[in-house]
Amino acid sequence: MFAGTGLGFAPRTFAYAAVGGSISNIGSAEAIVAISIGVVMAVIGALLARGQIAAERRRTSA
Repeated sequence: MFAGTGLGFAPRTFAYAAVGGSISNIGSAEAIVAISIGVVMAVIGALLARGQIAAERRRTSA
């Protein structure tokens, strides 16, 4: 459980630290990669949540 939490938290920690470190130069490669990681993780999270909600609705309606 601990290792899974660390693996899940590491990309977001990198992204937040990279954006904070390059906030004055938002066009830098580091900032672009960090923002991209944040966006990708948000989209994946939304898709996973959508699938979980749909599965729950199917289970309760059946």
